[in-house]
Amino acid sequence: MYIRICTVLLFLLCSASQCKKENIKTLRDKLKGSWKLEYYTGGFTGRGSKLAPGRLSITKFDKVIEWKYEHDTMVSSLPYTVVMYNNQPCVRIKDQQQTINYSVAISHDTLFMQQMDGADMFGEVYTRY
Repeated sequence: MYIRICTVLLFLLCSASQCKKENIKTLRDKLKGSWKLEYYTGGFTGRGSKLAPGRLSITKFDKVIEWKYEHDTMVSSLPYTVVMYNNQPCVRIKDQQQTINYSVAISHDTLFMQQMDGADMFGEVYTRY
């Protein structure tokens, strides 16, 4: 519980201070590379979860594709763009059925992503890999 509260507070703090200063090009450049998922929260329960040891989930931002890997196997690739949404640069990910906007904050080698639309409001914390 303590970790979840700290993560959410840290995310909100970074979102408020980082996103407004970022522009689309700067955010796009900072996103490039590989990120390891460390923690996620959301869903209707609002519970957070740290990834179990041995479970690897990597997100690779490379130009216009998001690659997700689990146990060295590609799970999905989805096009993404960095756009202005609610007066801040954010990541927009599209699949066949929906478009999801994520508020993004990058602090040192930590990436915070929070879903901006929908009732479940998923959030994810990554570290550079």
